[in-house]
Amino acid sequence: MRRAIELACRPKNSVLPNPLVGAVLTYRNTIIGQGFHRGPGHPHAEVEAIRDAERNSFRSFGQSCLYVSLEPCCHLDKRTPPCIPLILEEKIPQVIIAHRDPNKKVSGQGILQLKKAGVKVTEGYLEEEAALINQAYIKNQKHKLPYVSLKLAMTFDGKLANDKGDAHWITGPLARHQVHEQRAQADAIAIGSATIKMDDPQLNARLNKKSFKKKIVIFGAVKSLEKRKVTKANGLENIIIFSKMQKDLKAVLRKLYREHSIQHLYIEGGPNLASQFLEQKLVDECHLYYGRGFLGGKGVYSLGRSWGLKSMAESVKFQPQDAEILENDLHIYGRINVYWPHSKSRKA
Repeated sequence: MRRAIELACRPKNSVLPNPLVGAVLTYRNTIIGQGFHRGPGHPHAEVEAIRDAERNSFRSFGQSCLYVSLEPCCHLDKRTPPCIPLILEEKIPQVIIAHRDPNKKVSGQGILQLKKAGVKVTEGYLEEEAALINQAYIKNQKHKLPYVSLKLAMTFDGKLANDKGDAHWITGPLARHQVHEQRAQADAIAIGSATIKMDDPQLNARLNKKSFKKKIVIFGAVKSLEKRKVTKANGLENIIIFSKMQKDLKAVLRKLYREHSIQHLYIEGGPNLASQFLEQKLVDECHLYYGRGFLGGKGVYSLGRSWGLKSMAESVKFQPQDAEILENDLHIYGRINVYWPHSKSRKA
């Protein structure tokens, strides 16, 4: 199952609104086929694993076992056929599933169909590991809201720019490459108009000589948008503008999900945008990058300046889960919310 989860994480770009799924087919505890879902319109992981086994000269699966990181699908309301009929057609006798699909059109129904056909089904193996790679998908299905990632690049004394607004470059090439990997996993990037005006960023994902366009959400009015790099990189049709900063950001998230099909929002705005999302408790995970040493100054571009004084008990909570050194920079990652397929969500 761990191999199936590793395979599920292979896609470089977002597969949303679909989940990340990996599958491994075994015969007498030996892997004979494996595959993963590459994105909407592509074959599902189970199909890829079966076809891979066939390419390896296996034709009969009567004694095989299929490991899949998510419950196989059974509904027809999608671009590709359901996987259950193929599993039954190939007479695979045993299926081991990490967790049920939170999608109400599937949830438990795929397992039920397999069991009714005489397939031995085991579920719950490495469930937590499998659920953690699909946090955006699970939140989408359970709450009908985008998953929210926040990225901040700061000096070691917490400045996002100097007092004149200069932020180039706080972090080095390795950290910036990692940010492009994170952008690729989201389907939209949010930013404030001030950052567009000052930095004129492209805001696409550039990996291994490939560029992936993203939907862009801009908070605040921007003039001459057609001349900006963000438009050239992503296309004017992918840009959504809120001409004024919205007070109710949860309503904005709901609108982005329902009207613009945004499932995973990656916030790269300045301190004002980040502070408001944090204060309204709408951030699900944080990527904090520290570099450049200590800047000093008044801290005009610092996080939380609009909050007013808080006690330690009132602080916006954040618990790091991982830290790594990237050349001269430090990356700290933490989840604020964790979403489970069939239980109440909780704080990390």
